[in-house]
Amino acid sequence: MTPAAPPIYSPAATRAGLPALLAASALAVLAAIFFAIRVWHGYRFIGFVDESEHLLGGWMLNQGAILYRTFVSQHGPVTFMLTQAYGAIFGWRHPNGARLISAALALAAGACVATTPALPGRIARLWAVSLFFGLSASVWLLQGLYLVNYHAIAGFLLVAALALCVVPAWRGVGVGPARAGLAGACGTLVIATAYSFGPAIVLLSASAIWALARRGGYAASRAFCAGAAAAGFCVLAWLLLFGDVPGYLAFHFAENQFVFVHFMTFTFANFWHSLVPAWQPWARVQTFAVLCCAVSFFLMLVLDLAPPRRHLAGPILLGLAGTLALGARGGPLFQNGSFLIAGIGLVSLALPAASMRCPKVPRPIGHAAGTLLVGLVIVGTEMTGRHAVSSPVAMTRAEMADVPRVDLGISWAPEFVRIRALVAPDEPILVVPYAPGVYMAADRRPMDRYFYYLPWDAAYAKAPWFGQTHDLCADLPKAPPRLIYFDHWKVWDRYDMRDYVPCLFAFLAAHYRQQNDFPSLYVRMDPGAGEPGAP
Repeated sequence: MTPAAPPIYSPAATRAGLPALLAASALAVLAAIFFAIRVWHGYRFIGFVDESEHLLGGWMLNQGAILYRTFVSQHGPVTFMLTQAYGAIFGWRHPNGARLISAALALAAGACVATTPALPGRIARLWAVSLFFGLSASVWLLQGLYLVNYHAIAGFLLVAALALCVVPAWRGVGVGPARAGLAGACGTLVIATAYSFGPAIVLLSASAIWALARRGGYAASRAFCAGAAAAGFCVLAWLLLFGDVPGYLAFHFAENQFVFVHFMTFTFANFWHSLVPAWQPWARVQTFAVLCCAVSFFLMLVLDLAPPRRHLAGPILLGLAGTLALGARGGPLFQNGSFLIAGIGLVSLALPAASMRCPKVPRPIGHAAGTLLVGLVIVGTEMTGRHAVSSPVAMTRAEMADVPRVDLGISWAPEFVRIRALVAPDEPILVVPYAPGVYMAADRRPMDRYFYYLPWDAAYAKAPWFGQTHDLCADLPKAPPRLIYFDHWKVWDRYDMRDYVPCLFAFLAAHYRQQNDFPSLYVRMDPGAGEPGAP
């Protein structure tokens, strides 16, 4: 065990006068207002299919569906746990309200940043909160953080773990068992959000435990592991009640890891290229995330590691590897959301701490300069983002202003009115290849086990795992839905359903009739029922 290092900051250096506290508080209030405005803009901003899947999953779970058995998805359970809870509390009359899940998690992460033991004094915590909410607001719309998606959810859970335990451990600060246990639980929930975050969380957790052990924090290490285990048991219990464990292993892990991966362009070259700063509009947000990460670890490794703390260099470097592993997919699109949020959280903790380490600068001037620096960083990020292109929908900030407000619930567009006229409320429908929003817009549930069918599903059907079959060609004739909504869309402009599921077209020709005025709608031809829904 390495003896505890002396404090980095003297008590006098951390005390701020009333004018400095008022200025920092005003900046924090402005950052919070900025964040609230962006949350409001995102409340009815343009949607995305992944978000629709998560909302549909929560809706179906509230109706008794079993995740990974009667409602099959490749995504992890935590997002569905949250949407299920939202529906149980608020109902589904206003699905847009579920977008406040990300905002609520951001507020929780911000509270952890505000109370972290890694920062000395109130003014440093005010700077950290200002940075966290101000920078998050700057990219809230640009990188789809407003959506109900697992990238944002995992990112905010991770920031909570970083602020509660991981960064304090890196800085040689004592961490109480309660904080450590909560941080461990957040880490497990990140993995349950998407298993692909597992390597990053393992590395970050190992770095925290290593750093805690170097200063004799064995109680905190045990609490961290206990919290992680407790969260794991909670997720398992939820899966036993509302999901299917073999289905989880088959569809979330095996299909993603061994089937879907062959449809992606994942290479180490892409990963390394994503870490190279670029100024093109489509790469600016990723560049911002990389800079946040680089600045944070530079400050922690160079400024914080005075001779008494050099023994913490190893844990911090291991943490750097874990942080980079969050962006292993290697792209500038919305899938880097967790890496982006982690970078924002880290720089929000590192920059205020570094700003307090200016012993030769008079205290009032240093505090004023720190507040000014934080404000300039937020303004500079926002101004730079005005020339970036957003993801998942490629738009500039100017184009975003012209987007009409979106309602994610029941639609009164003629096509969806027709669906409700053709299909009874208790009858299922099928939408292919992938448009989950149609179900909620039409107010009709999907057929069991199928609400989409993509190329990797057809590939998985040829060699299923753990006895979990998922073959539309085999199951569709057994329980054909009253209506099939076929969006004539070539997946990723490469995969046509005629190529990967040709049986569907033969089945449609034999048993369904296409609507003349709504060509995406195919209605089942029941014997003796006459013309099905012909206009």
